[in-house]
Amino acid sequence: METAGRTVYVMSVVPDLSLKLRNKLPDVQVIDVKRRETADFISGEDLTEDDFQVLQDAEVLLIDNDLLPQAVERLPLLRWAQGTWAGVDNVINFFKNKLKPRIPISRVVSKSFGQLMAEHVIGWIICHERSWLTSRQNQLKSEWKYAEVIRYRSLQDLTVGVLGMGIIGREVPKYLKAFNSTVHAYTRTAPSVADTCTAPSVAGTCTAPSVADTCIAPSVADTCTAPSVADTCTAPSVADTCTAPSVADTCTAPSVESKSNYVDKYWRSDELPLFLQQCDYIVSILPSTSETRGMLGSDILKNAKKNAVLINVGRGDVISEADIVKALDSGWISAAILDVVEKEPLSSESLLWTHPKCILTPHTAAVVVFRPEDIADAFSRNYQDFLQGNSISGTIDFSRGY
Repeated sequence: METAGRTVYVMSVVPDLSLKLRNKLPDVQVIDVKRRETADFISGEDLTEDDFQVLQDAEVLLIDNDLLPQAVERLPLLRWAQGTWAGVDNVINFFKNKLKPRIPISRVVSKSFGQLMAEHVIGWIICHERSWLTSRQNQLKSEWKYAEVIRYRSLQDLTVGVLGMGIIGREVPKYLKAFNSTVHAYTRTAPSVADTCTAPSVAGTCTAPSVADTCIAPSVADTCTAPSVADTCTAPSVADTCTAPSVADTCTAPSVESKSNYVDKYWRSDELPLFLQQCDYIVSILPSTSETRGMLGSDILKNAKKNAVLINVGRGDVISEADIVKALDSGWISAAILDVVEKEPLSSESLLWTHPKCILTPHTAAVVVFRPEDIADAFSRNYQDFLQGNSISGTIDFSRGY
């Protein structure tokens, strides 16, 4: 066996993934382990004993997410495993009542996911606003009905609210802003002036930074010089009481998760009704966690803006099928555009199939199965971090559920 970590095992239905990975990591041995392909590319099959035999020496593994938890549990030499797509619900559920893995398990983190999500969201907003489906139905009836589809809003007229500002969710506002939409974001904690730059820890030595990210000198006698290029507060002299903060006390920018230049306004978790009142389109990109399940259920959508439209491209259990139907029939929302539902595949008995105000797509908003270069790129970046002992992007946090 080669030097630890210099061999990568790949088991995936993604076409040409091993080839793309070899191009990205020419000095690494890539061992391609074939798996059975199915029509939908996600078979839900179990790993066989023959599979485990082939994978028994694997220390680094890139594998389809449906097989990921089995591999992590059974392969004794494994030091790191990464899935080939973003969703990790099955991994979280597999280890729910078990000892959590001793190694990092990561999912694909790629801007392509965000762009694909944004394309799906913006495409359906335009389609809905311009009544393209109605025009299609009129076409099939050979009817030229101009008046009923002429009134529509531009994206620049709309306020779009995004729930879920994670790695994928942050990309959606960027593309909406390209069309001059107003974008609101719902997060656990909303960034504020106080979030943009933390005050030093020594009590009374410096006032909290202003919006301009500077430290303000309160008086001549108790001064604190303006931050230098390094953004630190320096004490003028020994006689002065203002003490220079440590490295940990310097002005720090908010985390990437909490702030985006493409968001016009943030709303906190206790402001969901107010957030809903502002949005022409409510776009959920939320993961499935104990905090998000049922978040848009019950009667919360009665707070939605008149004629608001719900778009869900995150996880289906943010709202039940029954609550979607209730919200539509009660007029709380005017339409539901769903790429995900509470239980997939959707039952043939579901009322959503034939509801006149519901549009369904089969969980296809951001499919990267046919983009092996994106998966290989994301893995190769993480691989370098793995070799250097750095944190791995997209590592599953079992305490948070994603």
